[in-house]
Amino acid sequence: MCPSAIDDQWTFGSDDETVFKLIKEEIPNQTMPTTIGSELSEAQIWQVLTYVRSIYKGDPSMIDW
Repeated sequence: MCPSAIDDQWTFGSDDETVFKLIKEEIPNQTMPTTIGSELSEAQIWQVLTYVRSIYKGDPSMIDW
């Protein structure tokens, strides 16, 4: 499985645009399961991103969104 989404280690970056592209499967060599991003609308992807933000448990000083 992929690395944790609720800590401070982000392989591709943690800004909103990058996380959106990861979910939408627009970044090669990622660990998101295939077809997830292609089955979700853009609004649903933003909802997933908002959820990931809400469960973040890392260092608040590392937040860049």
